[in-house]
Amino acid sequence: MPPPSTNGTIRRRIQAAAQDIGLPPEAQQIKIARRASPREIVIETEYSETVQLPLFNHTFNFHPKATQPL
Repeated sequence: MPPPSTNGTIRRRIQAAAQDIGLPPEAQQIKIARRASPREIVIETEYSETVQLPLFNHTFNFHPKATQPL
C-alpha cells in the first residue's frame, strides 16, 4: 500500500488539474481538512463563473467537495 499523500501533494495535483481544464484562479484555492472522528479527509473549494448572454448575464456559484474515509 502506498504511503498517504501529504496535503501539499494533494493540493498541487488538484491545482494543476484545475488549471489544465481552465478553471478560474479562485477554484485553485483548495481547502483540505483531515478529521479524527470520523477519520476522513475533506477537500473543497468555492468559485463562480459568469456567463454573458445577449440579454443578460448570469453567475453560477460552485462549491465542489469530496469526502473520503481514511
